[in-house]
Amino acid sequence: MDKLILKSKLNDKQQEVLINLANSDIHDGWMYYDDSEIEENVKSTPEARGRKYMILNDIEDIELQSVLSEIQKDLFELNNLDKSKFKLIHTREPGLYPTIFSCIYHVDGLPNHGIHTHKDWRGPNDEMQVRFNYLVSKSEDGGEPVINRRIIDLEEKESMILFASEWLHKGMPIKGKKMRTLLSIGYLVENEYAQELEKRFNYGRI
Repeated sequence: MDKLILKSKLNDKQQEVLINLANSDIHDGWMYYDDSEIEENVKSTPEARGRKYMILNDIEDIELQSVLSEIQKDLFELNNLDKSKFKLIHTREPGLYPTIFSCIYHVDGLPNHGIHTHKDWRGPNDEMQVRFNYLVSKSEDGGEPVINRRIIDLEEKESMILFASEWLHKGMPIKGKKMRTLLSIGYLVENEYAQELEKRFNYGRI
C-alpha cells in the first residue's frame, strides 16, 4: 500500500449517497468546463469536455451533509490527526478550494480527459493547503492520481492525503464508460504542524 493512502475509508452508505449525487441533476451546483475554451458560456456547458464538479459545503441536503460530517470525523480519528490544526476551507478563492466533488467521464466524439499537472495555492497567511481525497467510483481504466510524477493505486472507497500547495498532482485520462468520481476535502494547516505532517508521509517534492 502506498504511504499516502490513509486508514479512513468510505462505507457502503456514504459511497451510495455520493454516487447518487454524481448521477443526479437535481442540484443546480454542477459546473462543467473546458480549459481549452475561452468563453465562459462554453466552459459551463455539458458539451464541453468530460469533467464536472460541485462545491458541497453549502448544498442544502441533510443526508449529504450528515455523510460529510461522518467522513470528516473518521478522517481525524482513524488517522491520528490533530483536528485543532486544520481549518476547513469554506469558500472558493483563487487557488483555494473547499469541499469538492469531481467527476470525469467519457463524452462521445471528444478525447478522454484527465486533470492537468498543477499545484494549488497556499492560504492568505501562507498556510499549506492540505486535501483529503476519497475515490468514490473508479473508471474502467485510467483516472489514477499522480503525485510528484508517481501514480497512486487508489481503490474505490479509499482515501489519501495530498499536500496540494506543495506537491505537483494530476489525474490520468479515463477510458471506458464508467465515471471516475472523487470527493476532495480541503483544509488550511498552520505551517509548523503541516511540515511535521509532511515529514510523516515523507514523499518529497518536485
